[in-house]
Amino acid sequence: WRDWMTANGIAQGAMALAPPDGRVISAAMERDPAAPVPVASLSKAITGLCLDGLLAERGLPWNSTLRDIAAEMSAAGVTPRPWNEAITLSGLVTHTAGLEPDLTQGDMVARTHGALGLHRRIASEALAETALRGQAGRYFYSHTNYAVLGVAVEALSGRSYAETCMERVIRPAGVTGAVIEGRMGSMSSYAGWE
Repeated sequence: WRDWMTANGIAQGAMALAPPDGRVISAAMERDPAAPVPVASLSKAITGLCLDGLLAERGLPWNSTLRDIAAEMSAAGVTPRPWNEAITLSGLVTHTAGLEPDLTQGDMVARTHGALGLHRRIASEALAETALRGQAGRYFYSHTNYAVLGVAVEALSGRSYAETCMERVIRPAGVTGAVIEGRMGSMSSYAGWE
């Protein structure tokens, strides 16, 4: 790892591995491996795992549509519209739902104001905006998909995204220092974990 860092001109970095035996093995170059850092887009993996558990508990498949969970989505504050009710959760998780352009890009930093729940605002805009009719089935990487999935997590759990995924994914993995707060935390379901 250190050789790779040096060969690629990377002066600062750290990593920590936690094998199943409970040990934590770390390596660092000019950075504390125990210091929290944003995991940014890798937050999507946490969202996917969290939703996978919720779907299993409710007996819902990944090919469930927004129509199938419309009542729960509406109760969580984001209502699917007729033009997007056929979007599947599997389409969202694989970036093939057709939601483009990505509403989080461009002014993304301006939108990250430190308040949690930005995923609800992005999801609400995306599902209300009829101009977001990309081609369903075509891959288009977009945080917007995971903003909608963040609302699906809240809709199916009846709790906040952060509480739900902390309880279902983070703590069971034995992670004790994870947070979802502040500037990055506002991007919760698509880039908010640290």
